[in-house]
Amino acid sequence: MNKEQTTNTTTEQPKLIDNKFESAEALLNAYNSLEVEFTKRSQKLKELEEQVISHQKEKKWETKVKELQEKFPSARGLTSEIQEFLSERKELINDENCLEQALLAVLAGKYQSENSGASAVTKSEPKTIAEKASEVKAILARVPEHAPFGGEIPLTLPLKPKSIKEAGEIAKNIFKNSK
Repeated sequence: MNKEQTTNTTTEQPKLIDNKFESAEALLNAYNSLEVEFTKRSQKLKELEEQVISHQKEKKWETKVKELQEKFPSARGLTSEIQEFLSERKELINDENCLEQALLAVLAGKYQSENSGASAVTKSEPKTIAEKASEVKAILARVPEHAPFGGEIPLTLPLKPKSIKEAGEIAKNIFKNSK
């Protein structure tokens, strides 16, 4: 009877994926090896995806810088000052118009430092964009060659209303001031 029981258990033992594995332990080892390899490949894929995203961001940034320099030729000589301004105000980098804002602030700082002998862009007393914009208005009134091809430079941040009521109030103010 012992012989019959052994024969029955061997015939009852399931085929392990078309007899490719001798035992369940061999199948488990193969599965674990595949899992390790899959993890390695997934990590490598994630690294490559991050590199692609980083490269795309660099290209986008290069394009923005090139467009700024084409639109405002005076920006070519101020790249280090613009870079310094943005490195001190990292919150601006996500803004679509951060380069224009930095250029305006640097120009205002240069104008003020030329006239007063002190730098306008200081770490101890950072100026708001509105303050910088008013300074730039004065600069542009005196130095017309900074205006690109006779165009206008936005001197204030765009207003982004949070409700329809607020949008209506902004519109009323714009119409009042334009009369």
